Amino acid sequence: MTTKMKNYLSFLTIFIFFMAAIASSAAKHGEISVAKGQIPPEFNKFSDTLLIISKAIFVAFEDYDKSLIKNFKNNYTGNYLFIKRKDLDNYPPEKYRYVFDAEPRWNSSQIGSGGSIIYVVRDRVSKKDYTSVYTTAYKNIEEDYIKALEEARHK
Repeated sequence: MTTKMKNYLSFLTIFIFFMAAIASSAAKHGEISVAKGQIPPEFNKFSDTLLIISKAIFVAFEDYDKSLIKNFKNNYTGNYLFIKRKDLDNYPPEKYRYVFDAEPRWNSSQIGSGGSIIYVVRDRVSKKDYTSVYTTAYKNIEEDYIKALEEARHK
């Protein structure tokens, strides 16, 4: 393979990753809503403690917890508690109905690239999940989702 061809392929690869990043950028919190199925309809009546799974995902997002703590502190005024996934069963669903979590997602083109994540508000009583869009820009969608949850609590 010639140097020119290698340079072209390098450029093409970078361009594809750049375009994928733009395409997967987070929706603004105004687009995250009850109507779109991303927030539980009863969340406006929720005044209990929201459980937040810390270290929800893998090492590819090393500063996940730091970002999560900052975003909840700055954008959510309700009661919340950070817990480890293994401790979830210690919190009864009747008292701790909702859990904020994140799950990794991959497709064949993302193997080795860290993949993307989806945020989930899990209703432990109805056993229904309310999810964000898939994103690799997790800090943006995380903040937007938390702001939308705060707005939904006051409607």
